Amino acid sequence: MTSVKNESKTLYKEKEQRSRTLSKKNNLPVVSRIIQTRKFKFFEEGKNPSSSAPNFLAKKENNFFEISKPFERKIQLPLLKSTKIQNKGKFGSMSKTVPFGERLFIADSDYPDVISCLKSRGWRECQELNKDRCILKFLKNPKLPESIKPNQIINHLSRIDEVSTKVKICRNLKKFPISYDFFPECYIISPKDSADEFIEAFKRNQAESILKLYKENESQVTHDDLIKSLNIIQRKIEEKPIKKGIENYNSLVENFLKVLENDKQYKIRGTKNIWIVKPGFKSRGRDIMLYRSLEEILEYTKNNSWVIQKYIENPLIINKYKFDIRQWVLVTCFSNFEIFFYKQCYLRFSAKEYDLSEINDLYIHLTNNSIAKYSPLFSQNESMWHIDQFRQWLIEKNNDDIWDKSILPKVKNIVLNTIKSAKEKISAKRNTFELLGFDFMIDSDFKPWLIEVNTSPAMDYSTNITKELVQQVLPDTLKVILDYSSDPTASIGGFEKLSQSL
Repeated sequence: MTSVKNESKTLYKEKEQRSRTLSKKNNLPVVSRIIQTRKFKFFEEGKNPSSSAPNFLAKKENNFFEISKPFERKIQLPLLKSTKIQNKGKFGSMSKTVPFGERLFIADSDYPDVISCLKSRGWRECQELNKDRCILKFLKNPKLPESIKPNQIINHLSRIDEVSTKVKICRNLKKFPISYDFFPECYIISPKDSADEFIEAFKRNQAESILKLYKENESQVTHDDLIKSLNIIQRKIEEKPIKKGIENYNSLVENFLKVLENDKQYKIRGTKNIWIVKPGFKSRGRDIMLYRSLEEILEYTKNNSWVIQKYIENPLIINKYKFDIRQWVLVTCFSNFEIFFYKQCYLRFSAKEYDLSEINDLYIHLTNNSIAKYSPLFSQNESMWHIDQFRQWLIEKNNDDIWDKSILPKVKNIVLNTIKSAKEKISAKRNTFELLGFDFMIDSDFKPWLIEVNTSPAMDYSTNITKELVQQVLPDTLKVILDYSSDPTASIGGFEKLSQSL
């Protein structure tokens, strides 16, 4: 009998020693770990340690259970057993034991700078079969999980497509009157949206173009076209109908055009009445066309959803090439809904010299790198400019820092107003964020115009310019979401906060 008791004491001491060793290894309180070790056996058997009755409420969510301490103070500890993960997913084939609660992340291979930066911060890549444990998710797929755990951070905002899809941004900005000052007029044609509004706008702009051409050279316009155009414009500005036989049309045209000049989009409309037609839910320049004919537009858009937008006919041209500006904007939802503007941006040039008479050649009119790179005239190193090059070019041409004094403040206001236009629709789930790519055109008067907004903007090293900037903006994004979100004094790198809260 004595030998049995001694053997039991020996086993108990060995078990207690193992518990102390585990506690040391996992940095947990020794007493709590011993208690957990003792209780774990009963939980495995489905019993309450203080009762012989089954305890079906003992197990808690996320593999946690609570241990009561004196004065009813409770702490939570993970189960003793680690999780064995066999991974055969896209992150490589390996078997690894991952302690619960470790800082784990999952990121698409499209973001190598995110992966390397997180690893340098002490984070570990999450295995495919264990992705529910991930603290941070940085993925291209904009779909959010049904539920987000309190400690998770995810790189997408719910319903951000309200500003990032062509149809929805058009719909939202049309209801936001101030947008007429920065977003070229646009119309939606779809099975649910009639083309009538666009047809009226097309005819009105055509009439305006004819009056402009008449002013330049009367011989370019027939008498019937002139009368028809004058009557269309007359209805717009609510004047009396125009009758044939008036001797002096010049003063009438002049007066009408003076009224039209007050329109904020008068100059970008030009004289050719060109419209750019875009598929409602595609990106990277796919299926985009330019037209001057109403019949051709209606034929091209008879199926699916389309956005028809007035083409900017007076773009600022640099060394004979058209360009746009890619601007990064970070929208976060932690303690507040906040907007951060990246101080560095870049210009993207078309592959061919600008020529408004050649509307069928997309290499002239589209600046998307995904389109331009297929042109035989495409030059990788000459297809982009850093914003500093553009700033210097403006100074040399105009003897003034137009970028900082005029263009940049307007760009920032456009960003704020664009987000505001859909703020009530965007679902601000806590611990979510979105890195957006805003695309701007600059007209010949140095006025910026918003073209579109992109989610999951391309972060590949397409040129030396993008390589340099991508390697900056992604680590700086992590500074905002990991450091600044919990410490307002932390560095946010190249970002500038545009709003405290919207």
